[in-house]
Amino acid sequence: ADCSAEFIFVCLEEWEEICHELLSFALWYMVIFLLAMFTFSVMVKAVLRPIDEMSETVSRFDLKNIHKDRINVEGSKDELKKLAMVINEMLDRMEQAYEAQKQFVSEASHELRTPITVLQGYSSMLRRWGAEDKEVLSESIEAIEAEAKSMQELVEKLLFLSRHERRKLPFAKEWFDMAELIRELDKEMV
Repeated sequence: ADCSAEFIFVCLEEWEEICHELLSFALWYMVIFLLAMFTFSVMVKAVLRPIDEMSETVSRFDLKNIHKDRINVEGSKDELKKLAMVINEMLDRMEQAYEAQKQFVSEASHELRTPITVLQGYSSMLRRWGAEDKEVLSESIEAIEAEAKSMQELVEKLLFLSRHERRKLPFAKEWFDMAELIRELDKEMV
């Protein structure tokens, strides 16, 4: 009985020691696991911070600030820096396209304004003297027809450009009579 009690007691002591070591191991494992999770969380936030900054910057873009805002590439690592540079280049191209569009609208407006002014001038001249002077009537009708044709051609060219804006348009050179152009300009100016 003494022997078996001593054996059980020794086994219980060893079992308590094993349990204590297992508990100690589990606690250290939990501490290491929590430290690893905390470190991983901090690293993920550090890695994702540039992506968040890019997101915020891109979400602020509109036509009013396309000229000034760009994504900051400082501090970004390889792939993120490359992505930021590509987005900035795209924004530069968008800005150039927007500026070209503004210039085109301005020039098209000017091109349409000139024939309208000529038409208004000749219609005013017709109202004043056209009914009495056959020469003024003939000249005015001829000028109005020429300007209407010019406006029609301009509008057709604008429609052509809008339909084929994605394709490259061939550049076609044409000969024209410079003297005729100068005579038309002189006539319009008079």
